[in-house]
Amino acid sequence: MTSGTSAVRASPPRWSLAMIVKNEAALLGQLLEEAKAVCDELVVVDTGSTDDTRSVAEQHGAKIFDFAWTDDFAAARNFALEQCTGQWMLWLDADDRLPPAARKGFVQLKQELARRSEVSVVMVPYRVAFAADDPAHCTFSYERERVVRLGPGVRWAGAIHEVVVAAGGRTIRWPEAWVEHRPPPERAESKVGRNLRILEKAYGEGDRTSRTLFYFGNELREHRRFQEALDVYRQYLEHTDVVDWERYSALLHVSECLGALERHDDKLGALLDAVRLDSTRAEAFVRLGLHHYERRQWPQAAPFFAAATQATRPAEGFIDEAHYSWVPWDYLSICFSELGRYQEAMDATLRALRTTNDRKRLFANMEFYLNQLRPESDPGSS
Repeated sequence: MTSGTSAVRASPPRWSLAMIVKNEAALLGQLLEEAKAVCDELVVVDTGSTDDTRSVAEQHGAKIFDFAWTDDFAAARNFALEQCTGQWMLWLDADDRLPPAARKGFVQLKQELARRSEVSVVMVPYRVAFAADDPAHCTFSYERERVVRLGPGVRWAGAIHEVVVAAGGRTIRWPEAWVEHRPPPERAESKVGRNLRILEKAYGEGDRTSRTLFYFGNELREHRRFQEALDVYRQYLEHTDVVDWERYSALLHVSECLGALERHDDKLGALLDAVRLDSTRAEAFVRLGLHHYERRQWPQAAPFFAAATQATRPAEGFIDEAHYSWVPWDYLSICFSELGRYQEAMDATLRALRTTNDRKRLFANMEFYLNQLRPESDPGSS
């Protein structure tokens, strides 16, 4: 290297934001402003808005395209993908949010990808549920293929609950960034039935792919059509091309349906199948514990909650955050108390207090345990 010169650093690659929207005027502006911190191009595909969505997008510097809605999310997202001119695509929905710390993480990722030519897909946490009494505290999350290198072979697949398919390259995880799903309360009501309608149509037309079966079963379960959901989940479980974490989740859903139908022995069997599949995850242990807890079977419940306390939060799949923090310790403390093991109940409560927001109740429990542990007064003392 010539004296007095410095190495030339690679420039960060250009990122395109890809969105599909309909009647999102109330939410779109904030997200586009957040995305500008990361993306060099904002692509918004409108699928039939009747409000001010288009003008809001234009005011924030987005490129607007029209696409006739066909009950196929992958088709709309592929059209959006085709309009992107960047080297990488970040996809978001209008009711997603990028808080400041997450935006910082994406900026760092952008710098990282400037020197990682082998990477094609980046998995990023998607935080989708939050505590009612602490909106900043995430209670349920999973990873999504959030940032994708654009090129031949990159396509979306699936009419709903769509997924990016990328040919070749390496997939990495980037937990330093995340996306938060923050729909307004009325959003869920406005979309009731849409997902089920699309999946029923796909199923009726003969689609028996594992992804369609999994999400069709979920929709049937959420609509309390439990026997139909069981039939679909059984078809799903016959597939051999599914990842273990998704099969594990399906078994949890099967147990929920069986419990709702009061087939409790079969419910326990599904949960034990989940444990056999992956004994490192906590959710099945907690549900097994709850089965006995609800029946006041404390000696049977305690070992399952204890097993859940040993689980380490996994990197993949749907994750109930509380099951890897305070929930099993809380239930275990009650079991110990009912068994007269007050010191162990106290110890478990202290572990639950590290991460729970329900501190008032646990402090009251600790006072009860202390009273049980306090030696009786000496009758001879003054």
